[in-house]
Amino acid sequence: MKPLLDEPVLVHRKNLILADVHLGIEAVLLKSGVNLPSQIKKYTERILNLVEKAGATKLIFLGDVKHGIPVTSRYEKKNLPEFFSALKGIETHIIKGNHDGMIEKLVPEEVEVHNREMVLGKYLLTHGNKWVHEPGKCTTLVMGHNHPAIEFQDPLGFRSFERVWIRGKLYAKLLTPEVGHNQLKETIIMPAFNELARGIAFNDGKDFLGPYMHGIVRVKKADAYLLDGTHLGKIND
Repeated sequence: MKPLLDEPVLVHRKNLILADVHLGIEAVLLKSGVNLPSQIKKYTERILNLVEKAGATKLIFLGDVKHGIPVTSRYEKKNLPEFFSALKGIETHIIKGNHDGMIEKLVPEEVEVHNREMVLGKYLLTHGNKWVHEPGKCTTLVMGHNHPAIEFQDPLGFRSFERVWIRGKLYAKLLTPEVGHNQLKETIIMPAFNELARGIAFNDGKDFLGPYMHGIVRVKKADAYLLDGTHLGKIND
């Protein structure tokens, strides 16, 4: 399993994996005074191009396909069926995230929706907001949910955020009471596919989301990588 250079997606054999697309976020931003055109066509074309680039035959969404919460917006009800219709012919799976309530009603029947997890060889795929149920013999936990980023600040105080990949170890023994015996050794935390979904600055060291991020994932000793592959070092540094 490896990322595509300069893209927030993973490729494993013929599988293309992405997390946190947050379709419909522009409708929420509009309420805050940010007026953006619909992003559906843009993301549809982008994903189809990535499928072709990766030579993938299967598409896997690691949760938060849509943005509206706790209810589905009219925007999403109109545009999500069109989005998935454009992906017709590609085997598509969704692992539900905390923003994906009732998404089963918005997608075609051929799209398979998983409640918590999906196994892909030695990789256990999940969104990251719930405990997994069946870790089996998987050794790597792949998740989204936190939209990892690194905050940079220049001498004048200007701050910027860059999306990053996080790769680190986790404590399998601490997982055992919640998920049972497991062989999980490391985690990959995916950056958000949607660049409008602001991330959590991991070098800020607080406000992490989900049950895995408070003691189980060794965040301070995890490595951060920019989308272009640049290794920034350990979060603790």
